[in-house]
Amino acid sequence: MYLISYDSGFRNLGSFHVMEILHLFRGKLDQFMGVRMSDPLTKSLHDFFRQIAHNGRADGPSFGNEGNYFELNQQAEWELKKRAFGPLLQFWKDLNKLPCPAA
Repeated sequence: MYLISYDSGFRNLGSFHVMEILHLFRGKLDQFMGVRMSDPLTKSLHDFFRQIAHNGRADGPSFGNEGNYFELNQQAEWELKKRAFGPLLQFWKDLNKLPCPAA
């Protein structure tokens, strides 16, 4: 799992997640990004997805219950991050124990 941190200047582009797609598939649509198009970001994303295609996962720990994930920062570098997802996972486990009224 990964997260792309973004510059608030990208708000003019609408949904910032489009930025990722435009960097993955470079070409005629580069004009939408203009000077914000980043070769280092494109390389980082290509390397990340290449690892997944060849190995089934990217280097580093998987997300799992430990809450590990990668964040792609504004310098186009991957940072390993961690977030405690135990309480959220417990919520879903507890919810799963409740009877379904529609059943």
